Amino acid sequence: MKINNDIIYDSNQILSVKIAVGSIIMTQLRTPTAKDISAFSRCIRDCLNDQVESIIWTNPKILVTEVDTPILLHEGCRYNALHIAARNGNSRATKIILKAIGSKKFMDILYPEDDDDNKK
Repeated sequence: MKINNDIIYDSNQILSVKIAVGSIIMTQLRTPTAKDISAFSRCIRDCLNDQVESIIWTNPKILVTEVDTPILLHEGCRYNALHIAARNGNSRATKIILKAIGSKKFMDILYPEDDDDNKK
């Protein structure tokens, strides 16, 4: 972990910025790169489900874009993580993904400043 003034760079791909107003902390997740997306897709295809779960909880934006649409793991066919898991018979990855996107914790990480009513 590298600390530079009020900015904390964490190896978990999360950038935390301390806001000047009071003690409010805003967390901004890094947008996944093409390399990140490719590695995630490979983990799903190879049934590396512990890694799939770890990647999702390290940076939930691996599943969802800035405008709340699924990240495409295969551009040509427009496949998202659930498509890749289903096509490769990885039912455990499908369960991991559905459990994550349906959880309050996932929404809290993606939208830390929103009210609970907006996260339903």
